[in-house]
Amino acid sequence: QLFPGGVVETTIANGSFETPAVDTYVYNPSGASWTFTNSSAIQANGSAWGAASAPDGRQTAVLQGAANSVGAISQTVSLAAGSYRLAFKSARRAGQVQPVRFSVDAIQVGADITPASDAFTDSSTATFTVTAGNHVLRFEATDGSSDKSTFIDLVSLLPANDGSTPGALPAGWAAQDVGGVSVAGSTTQDNGTWTVTGSGADIWGSADGCRFASQRVTGDVQVTAQVSGLTNSNEWAKAGVMIRESLTAGSRHASTFATAANGIAYQRRVTTDGASSHTAGPGSAAPYWVRIERLGNVLISSTSPNGTTWTEIRRETIAMTAAVYVGLAVTSHNNGVLCTGTFTNVQVVGVAAAAN
Repeated sequence: QLFPGGVVETTIANGSFETPAVDTYVYNPSGASWTFTNSSAIQANGSAWGAASAPDGRQTAVLQGAANSVGAISQTVSLAAGSYRLAFKSARRAGQVQPVRFSVDAIQVGADITPASDAFTDSSTATFTVTAGNHVLRFEATDGSSDKSTFIDLVSLLPANDGSTPGALPAGWAAQDVGGVSVAGSTTQDNGTWTVTGSGADIWGSADGCRFASQRVTGDVQVTAQVSGLTNSNEWAKAGVMIRESLTAGSRHASTFATAANGIAYQRRVTTDGASSHTAGPGSAAPYWVRIERLGNVLISSTSPNGTTWTEIRRETIAMTAAVYVGLAVTSHNNGVLCTGTFTNVQVVGVAAAAN
């Protein structure tokens, strides 16, 4: 089956936790398609856990926090490049509160998820964006201070935007104008094509003015996109990928841009409210591929004509906070005039996964 935009559906194996069959409950079962670690289990209806009846079949997963050991379940899945989320049912154990953390390739995605009631209700992860390949999806309890448990069942993989809300940004993404802009910008995403429209004097100097669509991530990350179009509001109008410490105008950042008439550029601000620096890259105007990557405190800028053969422009140390904003930035370099950048093949992925 194809999702809108041509993304191939991957089924989550044993998403209802019916394998292996258990009489009451079993900690860390084998042969379940999932990897169970620490205080995690499969439990059946009527077990001592006292869970509500499973919404599908007769069994559920349990994520427990006990004796400073939090339960976790994970599964490695093969995904096409794209944006996804996991939908599932979750329930508390007798009023207990055990928030669950979701991660992809050891990178946390979105905020912790807390079940709404003792009955099973609909839950969803935030959106995650990956390159094509194998990726580890993981649910983990967060409170190991006492015996508190959350039940999970009926896990399924869905596209980030299934076409029911054309133009809506995927869950976990937000867009805003950064710095002083005279005309408000806009951002839409439809079946993998992002349209980012922004004003602003420039992304340069000690303060930026631009439109920025981003998600908040922690740790090492790689952001890739094809800039497929850019209107020429100025020869230095820019559209590209950015890793940014904060949403203030003078924030540290590292970015790889396609410009309207000055080729590809790696630009950055290494100190808050400090000066900006520029390194020219190979390649001409859009359409062109751009990438920015963080590995520890090292920022790496790269570009490609085809998304396959990449040329590194520069790498350097820029100390940022662990949590940063990553995404797509556009400036018109002509404040009061809007400029539109169009992006396709947008990918945000943990660096470890990108190396696979």
